[in-house]
Amino acid sequence: MISTKTLIAAWLALTVAGCGANPTPQPTETAPEPTTGPAPAPTALPSESRFPQSFRALGTEPFWAVHVSEGKLRYMTPEDQEGRQIDIQREQTEGDELALTGTLEDEALTLSVTVEPCSDGMSDRNYPFAATLRLGEATLNGCARPTEP
Repeated sequence: MISTKTLIAAWLALTVAGCGANPTPQPTETAPEPTTGPAPAPTALPSESRFPQSFRALGTEPFWAVHVSEGKLRYMTPEDQEGRQIDIQREQTEGDELALTGTLEDEALTLSVTVEPCSDGMSDRNYPFAATLRLGEATLNGCARPTEP
């Protein structure tokens, strides 16, 4: 029969022998080559835009409203509640500002929308966007909200 001392000695020998074994080398990752200059800033994809495709903007004193949908803008006033619709160009700037531009009756129209809380000044309603409408020489301030569900 094998003695307990012999079993312990054999176990110790196997354990010590296993400690010196070289494991299979694992592949190492190579470090990326250094680049010169700052990394380019990430660009938001259209699906990542902070601005909805459809929204309404409005202002008070003087009263005005704009509905934006499907590449078109409808400008309305209390005197012209039906409004006038124009085609627009849509551009999101680097400063998280949406600029919509077009021409309304031979006057340049630009609607700028920024992500910032806004109040229309007359109601208790809060809006997620501030809006500035430039129509010809006039600059009108207001607020905007999405119309998408």
